[in-house]
Amino acid sequence: MRLIYPARSNSFNAVPILSDVSEYRLGIKPAKVTASPDSGSYDKKQDITLSTKTTGAKIFYTLDGSDPKTNGIEYSGVITLAKDTTIRAVAYYDGIYSDVSSFYYLFTAKDDFGVDAFYPSGVYEGSVNVTLTANNPENKIEYSTDGGNTWRNYENTLVIDKDTDILARAVDKYDNKGGIYTFTYKIKPLPPVFAPESTQFTNADEITVFCVESKPETTNRFKLFYTLDGSDPITSTTRFEADDVSDSAEIMQVPL
Repeated sequence: MRLIYPARSNSFNAVPILSDVSEYRLGIKPAKVTASPDSGSYDKKQDITLSTKTTGAKIFYTLDGSDPKTNGIEYSGVITLAKDTTIRAVAYYDGIYSDVSSFYYLFTAKDDFGVDAFYPSGVYEGSVNVTLTANNPENKIEYSTDGGNTWRNYENTLVIDKDTDILARAVDKYDNKGGIYTFTYKIKPLPPVFAPESTQFTNADEITVFCVESKPETTNRFKLFYTLDGSDPITSTTRFEADDVSDSAEIMQVPL
């Protein structure tokens, strides 16, 4: 809502003097986050699902008790727990946060075949380095990134640069295998880059915009869209698509 008021004048023909514009923003506070299963005491691992009744809202959460508004990881899928954990979560919609929800999970028995992941399931920008840890350090870990068709021995940090479900399980020295733990990662592309940068003052009549992550072996995973009229390149009907091989575009004679 934008309001503007003319100032009064004693002169009959005087042009009214306008005030500065005042703006009032009316937003909707999203519904609190709920968890299934809810807080409680459990004797085996639990797959926790977070949700909110506000359609289109994002959910951010933490596993260390910190504030999800400032430290939250964007929720992307099931959170598997096998040790005492506090989940704090908040919904975010149209610039407004919901009240923070807290959920407490206690485990009466230790899963000797449990597997933990850091960073946890979530949405990350560009890529994320994932470290898997067995609850019992004497156990080794096997993991799969193709739905369980192929299992590999975990040895080093996994670099995840595309949407990936990691399935992991612990294996003891007798080759007994534990239950499968699932960790879900959604990767958000890095923003496109301009050359020269928009903050640079230049007489150049050509600007290049490109996808910084695109490489010959990954170009098929990216599409670059841009607009020249200030509209949203995600939804605009006037958007342009950059070259699909290089994921870049040269914009000629840009008006100043």
